[in-house]
Amino acid sequence: MEKLTIMNSPNSEKNQSSFLVDIEKQILEFWKKHKVFEKHIKKNLKGKLFVFYEGPPTANGKPGIHHVLSRVYKDIYIRYYGL
Repeated sequence: MEKLTIMNSPNSEKNQSSFLVDIEKQILEFWKKHKVFEKHIKKNLKGKLFVFYEGPPTANGKPGIHHVLSRVYKDIYIRYYGL
């Protein structure tokens, strides 16, 4: 499989935002070209079912730092079990 090459980050903040958008587009193209998502689904078809229950992000009041952390953990666990 070909390697995804990303150029060096630009110096200015204005160019940084555009740079990050370009990286995301490159990664998405790479995934499409190599059918990464389809391979992931096929690989896990016969695997053990993984279920992750989640509650509301904020029950009442303003969101706190613990809400941010819980979202990070949810993202990490889902990605880990999807590998």
